[in-house]
Amino acid sequence: MTTAAEQAAKRRIARRDSGVFASPTCQWPDTCWLSATDAAHVLPKCRYPELRAEDKNLISLCRNHHSISENRESRIALLMHLARLHGYDYSVAPYSDYVETDTR
Repeated sequence: MTTAAEQAAKRRIARRDSGVFASPTCQWPDTCWLSATDAAHVLPKCRYPELRAEDKNLISLCRNHHSISENRESRIALLMHLARLHGYDYSVAPYSDYVETDTR
């Protein structure tokens, strides 16, 4: 079940990832500008339920990229991409378990 906090976070992410467009575009690093259909959790909400409404753990993705983002390499690439775009700090756990270098 989606909580009210998670719904609000997904709306914020849609606005963040819309840029100059009317609706969010896929934020897969440097390769896709299709319309985003999903607000995806970078680190899985089943493993990290405390991050389910955290902006720096959410990214707008098209259905195709969401389906292939469920591996460690993709998670690292998405976290690094979000750090570059939005200045997010991933130096604390559990993010630091994925991103071992300073991403600021």
